[in-house]
Amino acid sequence: MNLGLLELELDFAEDGYEFAEKKLFADQLKVVIAELNQLISSYSIGKIYRDGVQVALAGAPNVGKSSLLNAFLKEDRAIVTSYPGTTRDIIEESVTIDGLLFVLSDTAGLRVTADPIEQEGVRRAEVRLKSCDILLLMLDRTRPLGNLEVAQSIKLVAEVEARGAKCVVAINKADVDPYSSEPFAELNEILSTHPVLEISAKTLLGFEKLEALLVETTVANLVEKGDSGIMISNLRHFSALQRAKGALELALESTLSGKSSEFIAVDLRSGLDAIGEIVGVVTTEDILNSIFSKFCIGK
Repeated sequence: MNLGLLELELDFAEDGYEFAEKKLFADQLKVVIAELNQLISSYSIGKIYRDGVQVALAGAPNVGKSSLLNAFLKEDRAIVTSYPGTTRDIIEESVTIDGLLFVLSDTAGLRVTADPIEQEGVRRAEVRLKSCDILLLMLDRTRPLGNLEVAQSIKLVAEVEARGAKCVVAINKADVDPYSSEPFAELNEILSTHPVLEISAKTLLGFEKLEALLVETTVANLVEKGDSGIMISNLRHFSALQRAKGALELALESTLSGKSSEFIAVDLRSGLDAIGEIVGVVTTEDILNSIFSKFCIGK
């Protein structure tokens, strides 16, 4: 209707007629933009329901990532050895916990290495960590942290949380006596502000609590992001809504700044075209029918 009025104004521009009340139009645009924002923000939730919760097991070599993956799967899926750098590629498997699908990624141990194959594994691990929903940072309680491990852990947690993902910490090898120094003092800021569990991937000590923590973190994340039951999970729809929002924001800016109807109509049409990719095409005939049904033109 508003696009029809704006395009009608273009036909009577020389006569100075104004059919669309700009203030009301601006208020309507703000409402629509807010609704688009809500739909756009639901994509991260919809993606979780569609693809599962992406959980990345990360940490230094030999902290127990592959052993923990095997514990989740209840099978020897990943090779476990005492040699650092055994995991060269990402091993991805899915498990269901309390009705929620979790996609677990066992990644290569983060360290500096001269081995070109392991270097590629570390690179792939870093890429996967940039897209996870939950970072499961693993530490080994039987040895002190190296300076590189401390720096990498701090950097990794900061990057993950900067894009809205969550982080939990699993301190592995709880079945083995820890070393005598104060454990992990260098990571106190992370350990004091994130959920931390002591586990044993070997004996499954604390394993059920870890599963419960992953579920709790996911549910809390869904509530935080506004799981209202209305959501999108299709990437094409997400992209179309973003383009529609951008076009309507330009239309609103033009309206508030007093630009002519021609500028507003162009952006409004772009927004309708983007939404039309989702709900169906809004044609010129639809707009003309709207105009002629409400105005006596040519009579």
